[in-house]
Formats: sequence, C-alpha cells, structure tokens
Amino acid sequence: MNRSGEGQVFNSQFGKSSNFKISSFRPDEDHRPACEPIRIDVCKDMAYNLTMMPNIFKHQTQKDAQEEVSTFSSLITFNCSPYLKIFICTLYAPICTDLDSILTPCRSLCEEVRQSCEKNMNLFNYQWPPSWNCAQFNKPTCVGENKTQLLKDLDKRQPNTKIKNNGHTNALDRNGDKKLMPLQCLPKMKVPKNYQYSIKISNNKIKDCGMPCSFDGDSFFDASKKAFAWYMVGTASIICLISTLFTLITFLVDMDRFPYPERPIIFLSGCYLAVSISFIIGFATGNNVACVGPFSSEESSLDYAQASKVVIQGKDKELCTVVFVILYYFSMASCLWWVILTITWFLSASLKWGQEALNKNSHYFHLIAWSLPAVQVIAILALDKIEGDNLVGVCYVGVYDEKALVIFVIVPLVVYLLVGIFFLMAGLFSLFKIRTAMKQEGFGTEKLEKLMLRIGVFSLLYTVPAGVVVACHIYELTLRSDWLMAWYTKTCYKYNYLSCPVLSFRKQYDGDAKNSPDFTIFMIKYMMMLLVGICSGFWVWSGKTFLSIRRKLCCCCSSVFGEADDDDVKKNSPPNVPPCRNNFYTGVNGGNEQFQQSHGTGVGGGGSKV
Repeated sequence: MNRSGEGQVFNSQFGKSSNFKISSFRPDEDHRPACEPIRIDVCKDMAYNLTMMPNIFKHQTQKDAQEEVSTFSSLITFNCSPYLKIFICTLYAPICTDLDSILTPCRSLCEEVRQSCEKNMNLFNYQWPPSWNCAQFNKPTCVGENKTQLLKDLDKRQPNTKIKNNGHTNALDRNGDKKLMPLQCLPKMKVPKNYQYSIKISNNKIKDCGMPCSFDGDSFFDASKKAFAWYMVGTASIICLISTLFTLITFLVDMDRFPYPERPIIFLSGCYLAVSISFIIGFATGNNVACVGPFSSEESSLDYAQASKVVIQGKDKELCTVVFVILYYFSMASCLWWVILTITWFLSASLKWGQEALNKNSHYFHLIAWSLPAVQVIAILALDKIEGDNLVGVCYVGVYDEKALVIFVIVPLVVYLLVGIFFLMAGLFSLFKIRTAMKQEGFGTEKLEKLMLRIGVFSLLYTVPAGVVVACHIYELTLRSDWLMAWYTKTCYKYNYLSCPVLSFRKQYDGDAKNSPDFTIFMIKYMMMLLVGICSGFWVWSGKTFLSIRRKLCCCCSSVFGEADDDDVKKNSPPNVPPCRNNFYTGVNGGNEQFQQSHGTGVGGGGSKV
C-alpha cells in the first residue's frame, strides 16, 4: 500500500514489527475511516495526535469513547502506573495507521498496568474490567513493547509529571494534596454551569455540582427518617404557632399587663411565631422550597437522564429566599429580644430603673433588636450564602458551608447567649439582695419570690434550648467534613462509578460511626429551635389571662348588642370579672409597694399583674 499523510510518528512505542506510517486520511476505495485529531481530553497530551474510529470497543465517535474514558478519570489522576494513560488512550483512541487492523496495546504493557493498578481498584471492590483482558492483546504489532523509550516520550509530552524511582507518578505530590484525589461530580448531582453551584468535600471544591435532595438512600438519612423529621418538625411548628398566638392575643387583649421589663417576652414570642410559620411553609410545600431541578435538557448539554433534584444554593429561587429571610431574621431577632429582656431586668433590679424610664428608652431596644438581624441578612444575601435544608424543607445559612455556619450562625448565637446570661445573672443577684433587704426590714417577699421563680424558670427555658442549639451546630461543624467524604465515597461506589475518589486513607472512612451523622442530634436541634416559642405561653398561663379574655369577650358582646353602662356589664359578666375599663389592674408590683417607694426600686415592673 502507498499511503501518505501528515501525523506525528511514534515508532518508539512499537515492537519489532513497527515499520508503517501514520496516515491523516483514508481513501474511499479502502473503506477505512479517516484519521481525525484527538478530542478526548485525557489523551490530548499523548505522543500522537491522530486517531480513528471505531475503536476495539465499537465506539463510533470520540464522544462515545470520551463518556467511557471519563469514568476512569480519578484512576488516571491517581496515576497508579506511568503507563496507564497511554494504555487507556490506545484502547479508546487508537493510533491512526495504515494497518489493516486496529493497533492495540502490547500484552506486556497491559500486564504492567494491571499489576500496578488492580490492587488499588480492589481496595474499592472493583475488578479489572473484562474488556481489558490482557490475553486478547497478542498481536505482533502493538503499542508499548519498548517501555523504557515509551516512558521517555511520555515524560517529554507531560513535563509536569515527575516520575519517581519506583516508576510511579505520585499525584498526591503533584497536586499538593496529602489526603485525597480531586473528586468528580456524580452524574445525579450535576448542575448546569449557569447556576454556578459547587460543593466542598474535605478540601476539594467540585464545581457545577449540588447535594442531592432525594431520600432514596443517597443522602445522609433514608426516607423513613426524612418522613419522621418532616412530621415531627411540622407538628412542633404548629404547636409553637398556637402557643405564640395565644401569647400575642393575651397581650393584645390587655397590653397594660405586660410593661417593661417583661414586655420583650411578647416580642420574643412574636419572633417565634414567624419562625414557626417558616417551618410550616417548608412542611406544606415539600421539597419545593429547599430544592431545585431536575433540569431540562435545554439548560445545558449534560445528560439529565441521571440528574435529580439538588439542594438549592443562593437566592435565585424567590420562595427559598423569603423562607430564609423569615427564619434567619426572626431567629436572630428572638436572640436579641432575649438579650434585651435580661438587660431590662438588670436595669430594673440593679440600677433601680422604673417602668417610665424603661418605656422612655424602649425605642433604642427596638432599634437594636430589629436592625442587627437585618444587617446579618443583608450580608448573607450579598454573599449569596443561602442553602436549602432538605431534611425539613426550609432554607437557611451554613447547612453545608462551614465558614458561613461559623460566621453567621455559631458566632452570633454564642455572643447573644453569653451577653444575655451575664445580664441575667447580674439581675438575679440584685433581686436576691433586694429580697434579703426586704426580709430584714420585715416586708413580705412572696410576690418578689414568685417573680424571681418565674424569671428563673423562663430563663432556663431559653438558655438550655439555645445552648443545645449551639452545641448541635458545633457538632455538625466538627464532623461534617467526614460525613460528606464518607457519604460521597459510599454513594459513588454504590453505583460503580470508576471516577470515585482513590483515598490514601480510605480505611479511616470504613465502619466508623462518626462518619454518619446522628439523626437524633438533628432532631434535637430542630425541636430546641421551636421549644422557646412553645414555652413562651408560660409567662401568660394564669387565671388572670383567662379572666382578661372573658372580660374582653364580654365587653365586645356588650358593644355589639347595644350600649351598656358599667353596672350592666358587671351584672352580665362572669364572676370576679370587673367592668370594661383600661385601668383594670392597679399598681401592685412584684414586692411590697411601700418598700419600693421607700427604697426607690422598680423591681418587677408589673410582674404581679401577669
């Protein structure tokens, strides 16, 4: 045959029978495919630049071959053998020659690669592919018999790859990563590039990838735990909604019953009302808030037959953004109202501020409580740190982003909690001093002790859940990296993706309980986030509350059915319910009034009126 053409001749790779030319075209009369430039990514740096299709696996196009080669990407990156790439490339992108048959790797080259790489594959329960059976590569004309020269030519084409004395390229040294190889996005997690999603597993950032929303065994928790969390959090949210509504209605019925220093409890309760609503929205809408996808084929060239819904990232989805703003803003505002509650108790008990002084400065309390969370929300929106929480169907911050969890969740919660505890302790210390002084001067302390008990119980009902929530977040922060790595590895090998991570410390992730998140702790976190709102009714659960409501209903009925004077209303009201006047309760405070007047203290503010 007399064929000519352009190409890069790579004779050093071949055995004894290697006297032929690499052609750039095939005449039609030979019915042979034309040579074409190599377009398979991992093979572009080979010492030849032309290939022909079909290959020995009957791939008709390089695109078909690329899909199968991509499944070996992590194995190639790990580079268990310096001959691995040339072996794979000559299989899937054979050198274009004028031979009558496809040029395959030499058997000795195949066995060299198998000896070096099979043990690494076996670590992850993979067998050497049957299609790579070395016995089939027995042709006299083949690639790679002269491996010494082959290695030199490969090194010239790949200057960034350093061959060590043992003949193996250490990809760990080359990438500067001493723990794991670069990870690939699993097919079901792929996201179109225009979404700009990414996930971080250990120190690997995987672009155009998102965490799956499904609970079919491919997430941290299975479907049964997902359903349990869904209904438990939904039920707790409804109870929280009812409790906080009861508190707010009680306040609206008789606002005079809740002066400072305990009025912040009302605003705190209102915040938890909003928090419960955000969880109820997630409960009612399924994964429509926290997840996005599956994506249409028009959005990208990815194969979306394997794609599924993924956890949302950023503020592109309006409903997710709204739920995030409600949940995060009012969660932080509730913490600040707790701080303000302790400050007002401190000012009343220690600095002898009365109700009038507290009311006069209340606008500063509102400025602090409503503005600081707004600044935090704006910062999160500007940085695009919103993430979906598919376990309960809401959007929050720091669900998978560790830095965001620390900056926007853990640090603010810890600061608010510690400041509140400081003022709470200082205020209670002052109340104990007042109680001691009252006893020494012979005044009754029953109402003051009742107030102190209520303050103490309510403080425990806040500080304990808030502390538990912080502890749960720290637990997640500490172990999340291990969870993600173990989950990714398990999921990858479950579906037999050959592009799975090749870990130098894989045993660290096998059979270790710490690499699976504790579902109980997650449930405790959500319950504690709602418990304060559920218990907010504690402050208003008293006989006077129901008397106030009955009186309000009685007054409303009187106004509806006709005007009546106080005597008529009193006659038709329930027993022990006074007529409709705003000054229903008089100025008896949480202690002895005479003692307070003589010592200039406003302790209790209106505590006995509750």
